[in-house]
Amino acid sequence: CNRLPSLVRIAIERLMRSKPPLIIIASSTLGQGVNVGISTVIVATPYYSSDPISNRDFWNICGRAGRAFSDAEGKILYTIDTHITRQRAQWQINKDRRLAREYFDNQQMEAVESGMLAALRYIVEIAKETNTDFNLLVESIANDFFESDISEEFSEVLNNLFDYFDDELLAMHQDFCNNDMSVDWVDEVFRKSLAIIQAESKDEELYLDLIKARTSALLIRISNKADRKKLVASGVPLSVSKAILEDIDFFRDIAMSFVLELAEGYDRIDLLDKIIRELEIWINDNASNLMESVPEQPILDCIRQDWINGVALATITNTEQDANEISKDYYGFTLPWVIHAISQMFDPKTEEVIVQTYSTLAMIVELGLPDEIAASIYMAGVRSRSAALELSKLDVFQNKTIAEIKQLLPELSSQDIDIPDKSRVWIELLSEFYQS
Repeated sequence: CNRLPSLVRIAIERLMRSKPPLIIIASSTLGQGVNVGISTVIVATPYYSSDPISNRDFWNICGRAGRAFSDAEGKILYTIDTHITRQRAQWQINKDRRLAREYFDNQQMEAVESGMLAALRYIVEIAKETNTDFNLLVESIANDFFESDISEEFSEVLNNLFDYFDDELLAMHQDFCNNDMSVDWVDEVFRKSLAIIQAESKDEELYLDLIKARTSALLIRISNKADRKKLVASGVPLSVSKAILEDIDFFRDIAMSFVLELAEGYDRIDLLDKIIRELEIWINDNASNLMESVPEQPILDCIRQDWINGVALATITNTEQDANEISKDYYGFTLPWVIHAISQMFDPKTEEVIVQTYSTLAMIVELGLPDEIAASIYMAGVRSRSAALELSKLDVFQNKTIAEIKQLLPELSSQDIDIPDKSRVWIELLSEFYQS
């Protein structure tokens, strides 16, 4: 769901935090990644485009059924449309039935191994290879390597491995601990986890000790309970969210500077260019582990202003050949992901302006549009950045919500309003769509 517009994603997250949804209609990606309690999985179709999903992906999705610590078992409902129509022949129905039998054939199932188990095994193997005493290792991890005899190289390997699930350990501690500094919950919770279930019996206690030690280290590293809640809510790996929290004054200062200079009448695009550049530099220095490759700053400097100003991607690509990939992965995902995490570090009650500033910046960066009006028009259905930008200049869209804009768009074709040709095409398409 990383392609959801920022405002939509943020609204959904808030709703799901306030009350568990009764029904989630999910793509295969969300089906495999969603982390909420689900009793029943309904498979409406096993196809992704024209190809069926793999056996492993199918069972990964179905594995979401059954709420942890609530349901004794999960339910999977698999549907097949058996109606013969012009678009659906008997051979297609037979094919779907064969596919279902293959999914539910025990002999066809692929083995799945816990990623956490692989990491824990690796840690134990390194300890053995380096003749590191296991009790010393556990103690060093629990003390967050303070005055440790563990080598710096081994400590770095451990921190890199644990970084993959530090945020989850902290979140689970928030959910399951009775005493704020106690890690006794690890035994009960993780003995039922795939990692310990798949582990050899002789190693179970070793792995549990490692998990307890790392959780204890996290509690030392983040002793403030309020800070832990912010870090858990950020949605980025703990190493990144902790770096954000440590530099919170920097993020507060640049946001307030942006707001004040905007109020004083400075050029909006120049101010956006300035603050986003500062965020890029910080993120590239402190969150490079979130990216396969970090874009070079001169390239970003060449692309940024055109991107946030709604210039067509084809035009930007003529200037910089990597613009397409950067707009999709860096501006379309990584940068707004971290900017949204920054917004989560501020109290929405006492620092609402800063929270709103970063939420808006995340949306602007992701969509490549300079203001909320253009972004709202884009999210209302005009899936062209240049057309959304053109329409944002019309008085009729000022101070309107996305829902209100969605109602207005189909009606514009019949109104006497001067609309540029490119935008009029979108208006007519939407009008036809809603009339059909």
